Amino acid sequence: MSDVNPPTADLQRIQRAQVASATTGRIRVRFARGPSAPADLAALQQSLEPMAEIRAIKVRPAAASAILEFDPRDATTVEGRLRELGVRGSQNDRRHSLGEPAVIMKTTASLINRAVGQRLPGDLRLLVPLALGLLSLRQFARGDDRLSEAPWYLLAWYASESFSKLQPASPSADPTVDEV
Repeated sequence: MSDVNPPTADLQRIQRAQVASATTGRIRVRFARGPSAPADLAALQQSLEPMAEIRAIKVRPAAASAILEFDPRDATTVEGRLRELGVRGSQNDRRHSLGEPAVIMKTTASLINRAVGQRLPGDLRLLVPLALGLLSLRQFARGDDRLSEAPWYLLAWYASESFSKLQPASPSADPTVDEV
């Protein structure tokens, strides 16, 4: 974290900011558009420039936003500094990176996954790709070449993709984590 704190007036400007989006190695911080936006962006830029963890700060005055680019390994440090400065939404809250419908879907899928895991040997991370794979084999065995139905190779591709996407991100990830 940085020991350099901006003056109180600049800190008040920075506290108007909100994290608009966050992806790996990139955070967009947005201010309300208006006559104070350029000064708000300048205060944010001045307070973050001393951080060695931030590779680049791209200020977009027309959008009243700034894009922070950093090494993904430094994400905790950058997010911590934004939190120190009072930027809203800078905590690692998934609701800022996922829209409300995505949060609802993820929560629902998690509940279904838990219920399936209690009743069957496996969970949705295995059963969904398995079901798509079986449908693929059925279509292939029937020899249906009609395009109005899903062809076997498309179902096979969905089975493969859903299996790879539903698995934990790293081999060290806890398989009991309730993510779908």
